[in-house]
Formats: sequence, C-alpha cells, structure tokens
Amino acid sequence: MRLSPISEEVSPMPTPRPIALSAGDRERLCLFLQRGKATARTFKRAQALSAGWTGAQIADAYGVSQNTVSNVRARFLRGGLDAVLRDHSLAVHLPAGARDAG
Repeated sequence: MRLSPISEEVSPMPTPRPIALSAGDRERLCLFLQRGKATARTFKRAQALSAGWTGAQIADAYGVSQNTVSNVRARFLRGGLDAVLRDHSLAVHLPAGARDAG
C-alpha cells in the first residue's frame, strides 16, 4: 500500500466572527468587571469579551489559551452576555440550597 505525500499547502484558519456588544451589554460588562465579585474563570471570560482584540492578543494579555478565547466567543454568540457571565459548571456542583439562595 502506497501512501500519498502530505500536501504542503495549508488552508488558512477561518477568521472568527467579530463580537459586537450592544451599549447595554458593554455597560453591564463594565459594571461586572468593576465589582470584581466573581470566580476567576468568569472574570477571565468577561475580560476576554471586553477587550475587542484579536484572539492571540487576548490570550497573551490575560494568560489564557486561544481555545479559551474561541470558547468565550462561541458562548456569547450562542447565548449572549448571560451565557458568558454565568458559570453553569459551578451551579451544577453546588448543593440545592446554595443554588436557590443566589
């Protein structure tokens, strides 16, 4: 069996869709960041969304991977700002009484 050589031509990665925050979302995001009352993961996601830079710039500035930046963008496009600021995985692990209290 003969294998074909790997092509030297590499297709470029698709450019991510730019994130456009409404004035209300931008204000809400700024207030969220100013308060500083969130888990570190949620705070990093909010920072990544607020920056308005390329994925590589955000990853470098905030010490996260480019996959994290892509995931934050995808989360925003799927569910808006609430999807970015709400930490679903944390809510799953909290006792029922703690979830209802917040």
